[in-house]
Amino acid sequence: MNAFDYLVLKTGLFFLFAVISSPIAIVSVWLFKYSDDHEPIRALRWLFGLVGLAWVLGLEWFAKRTAQQMAFENQKFFPAVKHSIFDIRLRLAFLPLIGNWFAPARQGDDEAIAKTEKDKGR
Repeated sequence: MNAFDYLVLKTGLFFLFAVISSPIAIVSVWLFKYSDDHEPIRALRWLFGLVGLAWVLGLEWFAKRTAQQMAFENQKFFPAVKHSIFDIRLRLAFLPLIGNWFAPARQGDDEAIAKTEKDKGR
């Protein structure tokens, strides 16, 4: 594929992922507007705006990464999405405070899980 195909694919994936994940944006915008009229949650207004901003920026990054996987590494849609999710999971693992939520399991944990699955199969 050439660069033009990549740009078309990236734009199409952006709109596809925007439609799929639109409930996040809708709820964020609704809570942002709802906080204007309700004093108890007005302090959280910045949080709702931050969620909306993260949604837009994350959506653009995810569409770009998936389009790169599909265009330049010749992957189909679902494997490209899977590799993009692995990539974002790795990047989120390096964030302070929340990184261990996304970190892969330790080596010993994988072996213990495999052993219990093997025992269940017997």
